[in-house]
Amino acid sequence: MIEYIYDVIRATAGQEILVSAKLTNDDGSIITENCNLHLFDDKGNMLYEAPGTVANGLWLFSVPAQITEGRKGRHWYCIGHNESSLCFKEPIYLK
Repeated sequence: MIEYIYDVIRATAGQEILVSAKLTNDDGSIITENCNLHLFDDKGNMLYEAPGTVANGLWLFSVPAQITEGRKGRHWYCIGHNESSLCFKEPIYLK
């Protein structure tokens, strides 16, 4: 299960997490290459970098089940493009 509350994500630990996002440039055009999602633990250490794929203007990032297995509570994620962050770290809650 995955639930979006604005930029906050709630997901089930130990299951594949599929995150979708519409990513645009400053001019509103859709970003079409070189995006990834970084997942961090509650202390800010990077756990996983998920490469993204884009189709029909929507990016999809997959975090494998084994990355979150046994984890609970607040973690963090951010989405990057060409090695620059597109956002601040946002919470992802694992239940």
